[in-house]
Amino acid sequence: MNQSNRPLYKRGPVRTLGKLASALDVTELQLQKLVANADAMYSYCPQVKKDGAVRDTWDAHPQLKQLHELLNRRFLRQVEYPFYLQGGIRDRVVPRDYVRHVGFHAGAACAIALDIADFFPSIPEAKIYDVWRNFFCFSHEVAEALTKLTTKDGKLPQGAKTSSYLANLVFWRNEHELVRRLDSLGWRYSRLTDDVTVSKLTHPGPQEETRICASVIGFSQQHGFVIKRPKLKVHRQNRRMNLNGLGANVRPTLPKDERNRIRAQVRELRAHFGEQESPDKTLVRRVLGKLAKLARFHKNEASSLKAGLPEGLHQLAATEAQQKTGAKKAK
Repeated sequence: MNQSNRPLYKRGPVRTLGKLASALDVTELQLQKLVANADAMYSYCPQVKKDGAVRDTWDAHPQLKQLHELLNRRFLRQVEYPFYLQGGIRDRVVPRDYVRHVGFHAGAACAIALDIADFFPSIPEAKIYDVWRNFFCFSHEVAEALTKLTTKDGKLPQGAKTSSYLANLVFWRNEHELVRRLDSLGWRYSRLTDDVTVSKLTHPGPQEETRICASVIGFSQQHGFVIKRPKLKVHRQNRRMNLNGLGANVRPTLPKDERNRIRAQVRELRAHFGEQESPDKTLVRRVLGKLAKLARFHKNEASSLKAGLPEGLHQLAATEAQQKTGAKKAK
């Protein structure tokens, strides 16, 4: 177990391009071609945020995507990530995601949520080179090649398979020191990629809140990032506490309005199933997916709603699940 509270990579360094090519199941010549062409091997896939703004995301072309998956398997998933890092990390031993990130702070007397502005496009290739060269301790030529393979136009591309792991390692040099300092003051820290939350079980004074915010903001600025001031929120236990879209006063819960929407969708599906000989499979999948989400937070409520659905619908869902499993095994 990692006791240092910082990311830890225990495997040996890669010193030559030949060794890197072997680890990635390509020839050295193929690797060099991929390095030379990596910037052009992405498709632009813009996503519209809830506030209407556009998020620039990128989808790597199949050959580069396959290489990214191997980089994850051979190197990035071999890192021991401390538990305060909660975003985009596959970890069967210590699972983490946005729910566990919120659970980390649920029940606190005070929680402060901060959002790093334009996080991925603000990560320059120099920081990614630092990760490959100094965190992994790979040689200069290997780190340089990996930097080209995992950045686009000199920045970290959001949407690439390797980007979330690398984003978690951007602060590898001293994020653990910030965590330790906050912990000594009675504050817990966690980061969900670009969302930072700090919380305290006891009520802090206004000056203490200001100092803690300044500490986290200063840390971000030290690394060249900016905190979105309009999104900086201070949540207190005597009011409804909402972190990452979940209630957090006692434990992570779905907001009441979202639960109401799920109930309405279940009613819509029940009516639709009764009227149609061939139900809309997309609607079935969507509603059952929402029920699965509800069950994670409110098991009894989800079970009650599911029990009211027609038996034929459950059979349809089971058949679809078996077909998906069979298709995955065939691949």
